Amino acid sequence: MSVRVITELFTSKAADYDHGRPGYPASLVDWLELAVDARFGQRVADVGCGTGLLAERFIAHGYQVVGIEPDSAMGDVAVGRLGNLPSFTLRTGVAEATGLPDGDVDGIAVGTAFHWFEPRSTADEFRRILRPNGWVALVGNERIEISETDHAFSKLLARFRGNAHKSMRPLAACEPEKFLGSNTKHERFHYEFKMSESSFKSLAFSRSYFPESNSPQRKLAEVAVAETFCHHAVEGVLVLNYEVTAFAAQPFDSHA
Repeated sequence: MSVRVITELFTSKAADYDHGRPGYPASLVDWLELAVDARFGQRVADVGCGTGLLAERFIAHGYQVVGIEPDSAMGDVAVGRLGNLPSFTLRTGVAEATGLPDGDVDGIAVGTAFHWFEPRSTADEFRRILRPNGWVALVGNERIEISETDHAFSKLLARFRGNAHKSMRPLAACEPEKFLGSNTKHERFHYEFKMSESSFKSLAFSRSYFPESNSPQRKLAEVAVAETFCHHAVEGVLVLNYEVTAFAAQPFDSHA
């Protein structure tokens, strides 16, 4: 898949992504402060920033964040969410070519985007923009199947996924420890994500492969989403199980 295709996968999905995707728990940043000496006030590049969900978490902990995002629609949502804060800026760029100056950041965070990156050129770019002893954190915010509802949602997604986007792998399958190097540390954080019907619909349609509004399958997908919510919600709330998995290293010594 070409870089252009990858960077435009979510252009029409930005609003659903913003409304439906889960954020990141505060415990993630707390762990990074212990694991890799991330510190209040540091300048962090959020590479693959998307709508700003991970950047928002760092900013809440007192970090300065520069978001790197190739998709203008996703970036516009991030600016709408965070653009009025002096601790956030956004630049158009990709992991392999962020456009940042040499030695510009203390740390780099990647939230649920590493599977799209080309490892070798990304490692070169990360080493270039990091300050001495800088840290890198690769973070996945992924569903886990524990409950009947979790399984039902997986079946719903499978109906429309087909063979699309085989590169969309869990973070653990992308060899994060090989990329980060010998200092890698690893942690997991389980949480429950509670949704209304509208946010559940957005969660489903935020998938890059879910039918667009002009697709012949759109109505079928809308009915399937509504039926899944109706069958598994309790008092208007549907709960899915998620796990944030984090791999981080400081200093970043990758030879990917």
